[in-house]
Amino acid sequence: MRLFIADEIEAGGPPDELMIRAVSSIHGETSSGLTALTEQRSRSWPDGTTFGTLVETIATEHGLEPAVAPSLAGAVLPHLDQVDEADINLLTRVARDRDAIVKPGGSRLVLAKRGASLTVSGQPMPVIAVRPRDVSTWRVRKALRPAVGRVVASYRDTGAGEPVEVTAGEGDRVRRLRQRFPDEASAQAAAEAEWRRGQREGIQLSVEMPGNPDAVAEARLRLSGFGAPADTDWLIIRATHTVDGGGYRTDLSCERLV
Repeated sequence: MRLFIADEIEAGGPPDELMIRAVSSIHGETSSGLTALTEQRSRSWPDGTTFGTLVETIATEHGLEPAVAPSLAGAVLPHLDQVDEADINLLTRVARDRDAIVKPGGSRLVLAKRGASLTVSGQPMPVIAVRPRDVSTWRVRKALRPAVGRVVASYRDTGAGEPVEVTAGEGDRVRRLRQRFPDEASAQAAAEAEWRRGQREGIQLSVEMPGNPDAVAEARLRLSGFGAPADTDWLIIRATHTVDGGGYRTDLSCERLV
């Protein structure tokens, strides 16, 4: 399990009860328990900064060790304006356009492709094997038609002064990104990231099971014995752990790996 910051406390009765709600968050030695990664700031990042340099610079500023996936480290970024925006929000925004995640924890700042299932130390998470006897309830929802067939993104050709479109995927269901990107590479990366998200939206899994502290967001489940289409590897998107009078249980929302 991870460290959590309590967000809300609720007391009531009868019988007497105390409910504490918390989310996994970035911890620091402050009165609030939060680090400066969550504080707003304003600055600019020049055109040509690599994703690896961006993560390494911010990690160093906050006394963290960067752990950057090699496939992402060399990605060249356009000019970025960080206006009244927290460092962690900036990193998350840039990572989303490349179907990646930023995960601070312990003494590290991890940048990885979504679905890589890495711990905050940069090591692979164990795959959680799940059979029917291991769950209380489960449900798979599969769309009969894909949520998106083709994603269109655009950038401005500075030479011609006109917008240019790039695409990812193919099919009749078109999803257009509203943002105008500064260059072709950024537009193409964003289109491909959105296309992968669209494919994941088409089939989702929900599971309720006895409490399992290893079941956390970005970990993988490997289902077997349930039949198609459940028997495959899944990525945990959201994990809710509940401890109450009925014991300890874990509720998971998952997407199929794409």
